[in-house]
Amino acid sequence: MTTRGVTVTVDARSGFAHPAIAAGTPVLIDLARQAGLAAMAMRNSYNCLALGHHVRPLADAGLIGICVSNAPASVAPPGATQALSGTNPLAFAVPSKEGAPAIVVDQSMSAVTKTEMILRRDRGEAIPIGWAQDGNGQPTTDATTGLEGSLLPAGGRKGANIALLVEILAAALTGSALSTEASAFGNDEGGPPHVGQFLIAIDPGHFAADRFCEAMDDLVASHGAAGVRLPGHSGRKQRVFVDADLWKKAVSLSESKDGRNPC
Repeated sequence: MTTRGVTVTVDARSGFAHPAIAAGTPVLIDLARQAGLAAMAMRNSYNCLALGHHVRPLADAGLIGICVSNAPASVAPPGATQALSGTNPLAFAVPSKEGAPAIVVDQSMSAVTKTEMILRRDRGEAIPIGWAQDGNGQPTTDATTGLEGSLLPAGGRKGANIALLVEILAAALTGSALSTEASAFGNDEGGPPHVGQFLIAIDPGHFAADRFCEAMDDLVASHGAAGVRLPGHSGRKQRVFVDADLWKKAVSLSESKDGRNPC
């Protein structure tokens, strides 16, 4: 890990992004509190999964946190004949006076996940127009054809533009592999993917601190009055039901080879 001014750079050394991000986050927080904002570049990493996990600690520290990541190429703008970017997710978290984050957004730039495409293919179900396109850049309702072509970005070309920004910040700026250069996450072919992540931390206290807290309260209240809630601000716990067979499989996979749970 190296620091320069208000920037932090961490090399994940081909491993998961989680321990590398966790190692640099305390430094990122300290720099943001000192200067008002700071940034952290992660390079040579593997899948960082849900980005919301990485921005919550920043919001818990009273900072606005933003995180982007690139991924192996699977998405392309409408009309493109090959995948040009990954799902390239973006997440941000915003603090509240109560301590817990007031807003947490975590979303990819693809119209649908590759997992959902695979499920539709395996069930022999059609996909909606707008999810994917074939190798000639033509819309398709066939999941197999879409997987052989490319996923479409959420919001059409607008989503493609955001995915491009994520690509620049997460890959080009961090010195990591571009999505078109990265190997797949789901197998061991082609060596480590060496994708990247980029995080920004902003301390509201260095800007309009009093107005910021007031504005956040107003945002939450106005959304509630309109019958909707801000992302990550559910205000209640909801039960999650898991299929019994899936649960058994998860438990089986979590056990070591000798049958004992490693935890």
